[in-house]
Amino acid sequence: MFKFVYGTLIFATLVAVMSRLGEDKVTTHNITSPPVVAAAATAPKVEAKRVGNGYAETTLERSPDGHFYAEMRVNGTPVTFMVDTGASVIALSRADAARLGISTLESDFTDVARTASGEVGLKPIMLDRVALGSLEASQVEAAVVQQGLDISLLGQSWLRRVGTVKIEGDRMIFR
Repeated sequence: MFKFVYGTLIFATLVAVMSRLGEDKVTTHNITSPPVVAAAATAPKVEAKRVGNGYAETTLERSPDGHFYAEMRVNGTPVTFMVDTGASVIALSRADAARLGISTLESDFTDVARTASGEVGLKPIMLDRVALGSLEASQVEAAVVQQGLDISLLGQSWLRRVGTVKIEGDRMIFR
């Protein structure tokens, strides 16, 4: 439980940092090409399209630790997320980023978030596709967290695109 709280606290600080990032610091990743060390590039502004049709429904059950976990696909690769409705963007653990073919060299972490326990390196990125069942969003803002994040966090950069997200008892419903 402490690890989840710690991870959430780290990400709360990331929110402020990511909101100040310019588009010139965003890296785009596409798994159709071989993984390479990504260089910072100016990403074109892409209008965030909504996901879901208002009728199809995906439901998550609350886990015994009180959190909601989602088995999702990022660029076609399975990734487990803890849903964090207070997070501005998706935060990928370094391990998940590496599995996705995103470079995680020490030199890749060019931004810094200041947390209660010190500074943590960040790598702002843009994910091509992030899907939960039939709900899929493209061009989703995210950040790779250099250390201290054991599980990736599903934040508002994906959640705000869903037509409806609600919690009823021990269920989180996406429509």
